[in-house]
Amino acid sequence: MKPRNRIFILMGVLFIIALGIYFFTTNRTRGLELVGTVDADEVVVSSRIQGQIESLAVQDGDRVRQGQLIATIAAQDLAEAHNAAVAAARSDAFRLEQSRATELQTLGDTRSQLQQAQAQVRVAQAELDQAQAQYEHQKADTTRAVALAQAGINSQQTRDEMVTALNADKAAVESARENLAAQKAAL
Repeated sequence: MKPRNRIFILMGVLFIIALGIYFFTTNRTRGLELVGTVDADEVVVSSRIQGQIESLAVQDGDRVRQGQLIATIAAQDLAEAHNAAVAAARSDAFRLEQSRATELQTLGDTRSQLQQAQAQVRVAQAELDQAQAQYEHQKADTTRAVALAQAGINSQQTRDEMVTALNADKAAVESARENLAAQKAAL
């Protein structure tokens, strides 16, 4: 699996987990409680989400305590925020499924490439075996031809032809060895 795909999958899983935690831990009342700090005539109020205030539970100049409900955000704004979060979760889930499909396709391609590389190694091994067998056969024929040429039964030309064929077969074995090594390295 590529590192980029792992990152997308991890991000998708983390987003789904965060979304699950959000839905299980949030209060699903019609409104949202706002917590603020009152300092003399100045009030700093913040909420976890933006929206229009549906109702204000305190009036200007009222004393408030920590955790006291100050205002309620319109339920429609909460529903829209919820729908946006659900849509984002669905989108991330779709991206996650796409990443999984890509991963499976890549895995399949990789297996196919591995099988092809293994087959090429087997072919290279067979070619090396064939070249070695041909070399051994030529070596035996050349040994006989050299002995017969030294005894005066074969001509010097026949001896030279046999030695040349032996050298060619030896080169073929070395070439087959290098090809096998290259195929194994590609595996």
